Amino acid sequence: MDSLQLCYDEIQRLFPIDTDINELERLLKVIGFFNPGGSFYKERVKKFYEVINFSVHILKALDRISRKKKAVLLECGCGRSYLSFFLNFFLSKREKREVCFLGVDNNPGLTDKCNRAKEELELTNMRFFTSRIIDFQPPAEVESIPCAFSLHACDMATDETIAKAILLNSRYIVVAPCCQREIVRQMSRALGEGEHPFKGVSGKYFLREDLGITVTEILRTLVLEMAGYEVDVFKFVSSKYTPKNMMIRAERTGGQSLESLRDYLRLRSLFHLNPKIEEFLPNIFKNEMF
Repeated sequence: MDSLQLCYDEIQRLFPIDTDINELERLLKVIGFFNPGGSFYKERVKKFYEVINFSVHILKALDRISRKKKAVLLECGCGRSYLSFFLNFFLSKREKREVCFLGVDNNPGLTDKCNRAKEELELTNMRFFTSRIIDFQPPAEVESIPCAFSLHACDMATDETIAKAILLNSRYIVVAPCCQREIVRQMSRALGEGEHPFKGVSGKYFLREDLGITVTEILRTLVLEMAGYEVDVFKFVSSKYTPKNMMIRAERTGGQSLESLRDYLRLRSLFHLNPKIEEFLPNIFKNEMF
C-alpha cells in the first residue's frame, strides 16, 4: 500500500471525513510529511500516527465547546505545527464552525515555516508567533482560549504550556509530555544523599529515569488539580510509534483542591525538588487560590 493511501485509510478509520485524496496529498507535502515524490520522509512516519491519534482528543474537547462564537485553539511549542494543520484540515471537512488556530514557538525558523505553509495552503484562520510559551500574549481581539495543547513540548515547555493554559483560564488542557529532564536531574542529586528511602535506585539509570518521569507527571497532575481541573492520564498512541505516549488531559471544573496542594508539597519535600512550574504559577503556591 502506498503512503498516501495508508494515510487516507488511517484518517478515515479514526474520524471519517469527506475529502479528495489529492487534497490530503497536498496538505502532507506542504506541511512536510511527504517528499515532493509523494512518499513519507522516513523519519516522520511515526510522527504522523502520533499527530492523528492526538487529534482525536482535541476534536472531542472541541465537540464540548460552545458553537455560539469562534473557538480559539492554542498550540504551545508548536514546532512545524503538524497538529494544528491536521486539525484545521479535518474541521474544514467535517463541520461548519468558526475555529481559529494560534501557534507559539520560541524558534523563529519554525514559526516562519508555519507561516509559509499557511500562505501556501491559503489558510486565513491560523497565526503563528515567536515567543516563549509562558511569555506569549494572545492578540487583543482574542476573548478566550478554551483549549490549549502541546505534543512533545520538550522538558519545561510542557510546564510552560500547563501554566499558560491555567493563566488563560482555558477549559481544556491536553499535553503529551516529553524529556522530563528538570525533575530527573534534581532527583538524581537527592537520591545520592544520606539515607533517602529511594537511594537503592540511585545507581540504576533506567529505574532512576523512570522514577523521575513518573514523579514529574504526578507533580503536573497535582498542579492541575490544585488549579481546579479534573485530570486523566493515559496512553494516547501505541508504543510502537513512540515510547513517549503518555497524555495528560485536563478539564476545568472550578474546584481547587487543597488536598492536591498538600500532596504536591509532600512529594516535593520527599525528593528535595524545586520545580520550575512554581515560578510560572506563584499565586497557587502562595496558597492565594484557597
